[in-house]
Amino acid sequence: MTAVLAYIFFFVAATVSPLQRRHQSRRTKTDPIVLAAWTQAFVWVLGLSLLYKADISFSWSWHLIFLNAGLFICGPLFFYLSYNSQKHVDATQSVVLSNIYTPVAIILAILFLSETLTLQQIMGAIILFIAMLIISIERATSQSFRFSKYSIYMLSSGVFLGIILFLEKATMNLIGNRVGIVVSWTAQTIGLLILAYALRGIHKLPTKREIFTSGALRYAQQLSYVTLLIVVGNLALVAAVTTFKIVFIFLGAFVFLHEKEHLYRKFFGVVIAIVGLLLMK
Repeated sequence: MTAVLAYIFFFVAATVSPLQRRHQSRRTKTDPIVLAAWTQAFVWVLGLSLLYKADISFSWSWHLIFLNAGLFICGPLFFYLSYNSQKHVDATQSVVLSNIYTPVAIILAILFLSETLTLQQIMGAIILFIAMLIISIERATSQSFRFSKYSIYMLSSGVFLGIILFLEKATMNLIGNRVGIVVSWTAQTIGLLILAYALRGIHKLPTKREIFTSGALRYAQQLSYVTLLIVVGNLALVAAVTTFKIVFIFLGAFVFLHEKEHLYRKFFGVVIAIVGLLLMK
């Protein structure tokens, strides 16, 4: 029952948060990287509550330093690519492209966390990639196709997300779940604030409403994933199953954001993606 509730919590949070970010990106004039930095800082502040009654006694090691150095680098790259492309890539495309994190996280978990990968999951990853091509390729002329720059940005952000999820799980395994996730979020937040300051100047604040709304929903999304990861305990399984959020986001984008461009092609791509995700369970 606990696992079922954890999945429900995740699917709700992981559907609402991307739809809100897409809705906000089309209306705000705030620079995306600045908004991402302050949103993640808000998430980090809320995340400190996870340390309540947690055993925070741990010693730094080269493994832990290496993991957090990776998060310090990959976190800002993920946010930069993701937030800069959200205004130009619709919600369905975004979630399908970013779902490249699933095979990335699974492969890293198998190589370094001693988790398992079956032939069926490999086939699922291939089918998922085909679905990404179907949904994201745009018609350039009547005889040729192309990827948009922002589709490539979103796809790249998914690769970095897969690396981040692996690094977070490895950190949690090393120093404990709650302390590990706070340490991981700290490294990402510091890196993102530095990047935002270097590129734009961190003084260019978003509105309080933008920070609070985006931050609260993103915190719910990240907390729901961490909760699910703790309950299930297997990164490869969680990464595969949680990608079913694509169905809910597709429906939400159609109903609430009125994103109907290339509807039949995207619907076909979603169906293909679901087949791939089913194989990756």
